[in-house]
Amino acid sequence: MNGTTVENPKFLLKEEKKLQRAQKKLSRMKKGSNNWKKQLQKSAAAAHKNCEPAP
Repeated sequence: MNGTTVENPKFLLKEEKKLQRAQKKLSRMKKGSNNWKKQLQKSAAAAHKNCEPAP
């Protein structure tokens, strides 16, 4: 290294925030409705993205 510093990317924090929002939105919906099912898919996708190992 030549003394330069690189800012720490906050990818995980952004993805966790997305997951929180998706789950909160899901919790406010009527269980079993079409919109609930769509939001469930979004929530599951966000959760899966959080737990994937880095390439």
